[in-house]
Amino acid sequence: MAATLESSEEIKKSLRDAKIVVIVAGVSGGTGSGGALVIAGINKEVGLKTVSILLFPFDHERRGSQAKNTIEMMKSVSDSVVVLNNSDLNCILGKVPEMDLNLAFGYQDIRVYEEIKKIIEAL
Repeated sequence: MAATLESSEEIKKSLRDAKIVVIVAGVSGGTGSGGALVIAGINKEVGLKTVSILLFPFDHERRGSQAKNTIEMMKSVSDSVVVLNNSDLNCILGKVPEMDLNLAFGYQDIRVYEEIKKIIEAL
């Protein structure tokens, strides 16, 4: 978060020609949680539309409380928030024999892509 705050002027400059910003971040309490909040706040400050696609941690990570707090904060600075739960990948792992965790994360990447595609098509 501190590095993002420190770079806020550069971030504003890099976004000056943007019409919409899509933020994709994990919300388990690390860089994604803090940095995403700062960037979404900057977007709101300068009047940019912001869509946040947030990846909720696996249940076994026990970071759900932090993630829920981050999601609520992101809702206050984003125009739209989509939450994809990593634990949803567990149902794939149990049903597809050749599926491993790396392939499951590839599926999560596809889900993120599909959400971004919907946003672009709606423009």
